[in-house]
Amino acid sequence: MLPTNLSYLFCGPRSFLKLIRPFLVCVCIATLGAACIPFPHYQHNYPKISGTLTLNGAPLKSTKVYVQHNGAPSECPEPEQEQITDKEGRFFFDESAEFLFFMMFGDRKDGWTVCVQLEEGSRYGWSSEGYWGGPKTQELVCELVLVGSESDRKTSLECKPS
Repeated sequence: MLPTNLSYLFCGPRSFLKLIRPFLVCVCIATLGAACIPFPHYQHNYPKISGTLTLNGAPLKSTKVYVQHNGAPSECPEPEQEQITDKEGRFFFDESAEFLFFMMFGDRKDGWTVCVQLEEGSRYGWSSEGYWGGPKTQELVCELVLVGSESDRKTSLECKPS
């Protein structure tokens, strides 16, 4: 039979709080020793990205553009978002954030890659990075650059913040 007065949990020589105090102290020490604190928050991974894509100064329309967080810099094998450029070569990506229960101590450096996939299937990437997910927004001007002679032509993606 349970007592109707639950004050024994919080008062008295054998209160519940006194019994679990060593456990709470151990949890706090272990958490601080792991360089993190229990602090629910949203972690910013990469900024809101917008830009234009061109080839020889002309906008590339209906071209697939991807963005990936902390992945391989050249081909975006696991993109998080995909867009198709409009008739003026513009693309837009929402920022990436995730909800976490623990906050890590120290400076976290994130990287993100913007990739372009041409109609024949080849992909070209450009990478950027920043601490704690970088700036809130990033406006880019991206140009597919053809380098070399006809027989030995190479393509690369060059993006510059505007």
